[in-house]
Amino acid sequence: MVNVAVAGGTGGVGRAILDVISTTDKHQAFVLSRKCIENDDDVIQVDYNNIDQLVAVLEAKNIHTIICCFAVEGNSLAVSQLCLIQAAIRSTATRRFVPTAYAIPYPQEVLQVLPQLKDYFKAIELLKEADLQWTVFLNGIFLDYFGPPELKSHLKPNVFVLDMKNHVAAIPGDGNAPVTFTYSYDLARFVVAALDLEEWQEESRVAGDTLTWHEFVAIAEEICGQYLHH
Repeated sequence: MVNVAVAGGTGGVGRAILDVISTTDKHQAFVLSRKCIENDDDVIQVDYNNIDQLVAVLEAKNIHTIICCFAVEGNSLAVSQLCLIQAAIRSTATRRFVPTAYAIPYPQEVLQVLPQLKDYFKAIELLKEADLQWTVFLNGIFLDYFGPPELKSHLKPNVFVLDMKNHVAAIPGDGNAPVTFTYSYDLARFVVAALDLEEWQEESRVAGDTLTWHEFVAIAEEICGQYLHH
């Protein structure tokens, strides 16, 4: 049993991971939050700009593993995550770190079109130099975005390639490249199971299913009983 801190635990991915941890009696989970939440001892208010305070919290709660689930927008990757990595390096209790990823294995060249990912790569470089075990979880595209409203999910709705409501599909490229889709709770179960592994690789890949966009659209049309214009 280890103590786990989920940073960004009030977001979609973080809440799914916390839900899964709560179904086991193996690990104790804490949420690191900028806001104070009264009457919840498992939520710890922190100032991500204060590395000394972060170190003190990690050591006081004996945090073995940190799982980051920060939003990409804002300064979470530029400030919060980088400061938390530095605190984890200094903490005598912390041994493992999961940076925010939950997508695809981005090459460095992607910065030419997605410059906002520069702080993601900074985090990876920091971790490579640190005396910590770490891994990035790569799950492709979240299947939650294409499911019915009844599908349990904490992710915010997002129209991505398929607009089911308006029966339209904007297929990228020729539609024949393989794409991985993973349900958020399947990812969460994988993340929690990884806590029991003795060693971590730098990449942990999770795949619910891998299809081409043409195959995916065909399945969506069959389920919906309606043609998606593309």
